[in-house]
Amino acid sequence: MLSLSLSYRFGVLFATILVKVDAHRAVPNGITCGPQFSSPDTPLIIPNPRISWANYGIYTCEHPVTWFEATADANQELEFTITVPEIDRFVDTRMAIVVIGPGLPQLTPEANPDVLDSIIQYASDSGLGGEVYTSPSNQSTCDHLISSNMIDATTVKNEHCHFYEPFSSSNMWVVLDELLAAPESGTYMIAVYEQNGSTAKASFACCAFPEDFLTAYDIPESTCPACGTDSSNPAWSSLYYEHKTMEDYGGFPVLEDCKASADVSTEYPSGDMCPSPDVTDDDVQQERCALGCSSQGECHSHDVFGDCTYLLDWNIDSFFGGASVDSVTIYKGEKIRFKAPAIMPHTLIKMTDEESLNQCNFAGSANIANVGEIFLGYDYVFDEAGIFYFSCDIGSHCNAGQKLTVEVKDATEGLRCHSHDHSHNHNSESEDDGGPNTLLECENGNVNARAVNNVDYGTMNANECAEFCTSSSALVFMTGVEQGSCNELDFKYNTETKIVLPPNSPMDLEVIVVSSVDAPHCHSYEKIACPKEGNRENQLYVEHIQEITEYCTGVLNESEEDCPYKCFQPMEVLHLHYLECPSRAQDPLYIQIEATEKCHVGVTPPDSFENPASGDSDSSSTSSGLFSADTPSKFSDDSASSTISILGLKVMLIASLSTVYTML
Repeated sequence: MLSLSLSYRFGVLFATILVKVDAHRAVPNGITCGPQFSSPDTPLIIPNPRISWANYGIYTCEHPVTWFEATADANQELEFTITVPEIDRFVDTRMAIVVIGPGLPQLTPEANPDVLDSIIQYASDSGLGGEVYTSPSNQSTCDHLISSNMIDATTVKNEHCHFYEPFSSSNMWVVLDELLAAPESGTYMIAVYEQNGSTAKASFACCAFPEDFLTAYDIPESTCPACGTDSSNPAWSSLYYEHKTMEDYGGFPVLEDCKASADVSTEYPSGDMCPSPDVTDDDVQQERCALGCSSQGECHSHDVFGDCTYLLDWNIDSFFGGASVDSVTIYKGEKIRFKAPAIMPHTLIKMTDEESLNQCNFAGSANIANVGEIFLGYDYVFDEAGIFYFSCDIGSHCNAGQKLTVEVKDATEGLRCHSHDHSHNHNSESEDDGGPNTLLECENGNVNARAVNNVDYGTMNANECAEFCTSSSALVFMTGVEQGSCNELDFKYNTETKIVLPPNSPMDLEVIVVSSVDAPHCHSYEKIACPKEGNRENQLYVEHIQEITEYCTGVLNESEEDCPYKCFQPMEVLHLHYLECPSRAQDPLYIQIEATEKCHVGVTPPDSFENPASGDSDSSSTSSGLFSADTPSKFSDDSASSTISILGLKVMLIASLSTVYTML
């Protein structure tokens, strides 16, 4: 008998037999129970008995039999293996198989007293004979196994023939392993049930090898009344084995002696015993987490937050969205969700180095996620910088091209800081009612008002002041606001206009935000080669021009009040690139977008960031990476890095770009 390891789809079981991986395809994708396949009139049809299949069944007193139908040629071998999950209440479960079809010996109640009456009756009514296979009551050895591969893969553990399936970390008892050579060509009905008359869980593997996960077959969906048992629960196999994320939802069916509980109605789990719906992929894929990918299979992150989760179809040909990929560059703290997109089983193996990946040499590699976890979707967190290599160790998947190289950069490498000459006032020479040294000239009897370190008015720390015009009567009701100009308190740098909606205000308010320190500000950065440095890196420049062409339309036609992230991010990168590479002429479209003043919003560095103009020193930070817009200097990889904590970076970005990242 060929290897009869069990398969896994969305948690469906797969097994490793020695160094060779053999698998059964689930039929259906889910757990079966109830009336769906409980009658010979409604059998579960094995789509192709010449490949491997596995069914995961629950057997209750109300519906004690699962019926299958398979068509075989004369002398075709039909292979059967039944396992029971290692759950204490099923320790005494023993399963039976009755194969009914042409050329088999007659089934009679006298010769087969332990076979269910309904099965004997079906054989008699059909004029067919049958073959009966039962589990030996003594399971303290594996002597009942006939497959050499199964014998090699099992051990005796706690007086049971035990099989451990490493891909999903599942333990089970192999209670039956048999083979039937079909005596004639024709259709064979297969009845599976618990032979002692008890409720049970059992997986039935049939009928041959090789495996085939790609050919399309008409496979029904499970309609088991028990919640969480169909393919809408990606962890249904964990529910079947009552472990991992589904451990708290186990217990069905309860162990019952059906002979003592005649005519009992099955009570299916409900309420707290039902697993919650799984989080969908859309819940983790934010707009700013879209990767940029080239036709060469290279993708890269546009994000500097370090908290994106990128959804990867982990397959022989892997995809981020519609982009084929074999390498990706992301930032420290980001995740990749490895998920099998179809019925082909995959593992996630971390290879030791590039050579091991190229040669598919798994010596010294680390098993990161098993088949069940990959079908469910496994999040790998890249919490350190470096280059990492991944593959799958099932069959020849690695040699067929299932490889991924992940380069992880520190999040601070995605940030560059510099200064502009923003130390001008809107109305510093005014002698109008607003008084001298004011940012705004107020009219119609309004007065200048200011708010320092008041998020309701667009200021995020004690170094920021917001100024606006309001009536004296309204000023009385504004919390944290006083009459006067920000410039009177020596706030005069990095002027910025914001639109805010203060508490209890019926309308938006335009404010001028200004800083008390001539601090640099920071932008998302990606290294784009200057024109003289070659053409390969210039692909990245072209990509960013394409992005502003596609995503900045609303900024130019004024249908967008705020600059969308997909427009803002490439504009940031291009802004720094043009400063870094004065030899490159600015793109005309970039110039138009920049003139709107909607997409140039710098992030104020955290307090620990050293401002070289201040003359102060701070051992916890560095001033490298700063440059003036008036005297642009070219970055080097080392001097451009800024020592900024990831947490500080996130807070800084979210706080200072509140009008831009409204979708975050």
